[in-house]
Amino acid sequence: MDKELAEYISQKYIPTKRCEADAAVIDKYRNVLPSNLIGAWEIVGFSGFDNGLFWLVNPEVYEGVIADWLDGTGLPEDGSYFCIARGAFGDLQILEAKSGAIINISPALGFISLDLSEISKESDLEDKEEIILSWFVMQRKGAYDISLGGKGIFNDAFNRLGHLEHDELYGFEPALTLDGNIKIERLSRVKGIAHLSLLREFSNPVVKNINI
Repeated sequence: MDKELAEYISQKYIPTKRCEADAAVIDKYRNVLPSNLIGAWEIVGFSGFDNGLFWLVNPEVYEGVIADWLDGTGLPEDGSYFCIARGAFGDLQILEAKSGAIINISPALGFISLDLSEISKESDLEDKEEIILSWFVMQRKGAYDISLGGKGIFNDAFNRLGHLEHDELYGFEPALTLDGNIKIERLSRVKGIAHLSLLREFSNPVVKNINI
């Protein structure tokens, strides 16, 4: 792993809920995913940051969920899709391993955003390392929040419901995709995988091309 990136992650990615990455999982993905992502797991694990707004995650836990959400979207079926991070409200950051492209799935809002011009490319190892480097450096807290009246609702959700565990989300009940009515009172702490799978049943996700 690049020394400067290792120092950056150690200084900037301070877990507020620490979960170590199992050695067997690291070994499973060591020659599959970019080495600087694996290095980050070795430093901070699959931990939560900023009071649980953003988490690095174990890709194998989300294999079924992302397969369900990408099914029928028209994305290349021969792609290699790995969930590398999630937000408190269920947003999923997906790495397509061949191209290095990052896909964002927003289950709560029912859309998928990506750069369609990038997803069909095949990048070399150096390019993928650069993509992950940029991804770590350019993380924005607001990307994982949900806005209400121009203000993110995460802090209100955190103050009302407390700190999430590694397998939990703040979920709207009923789902936002049914009526779009964002109210803090409708949030609950829910089991993440089960909730994301349930949301897929209520959603026909819209694919948004961010490079237009």
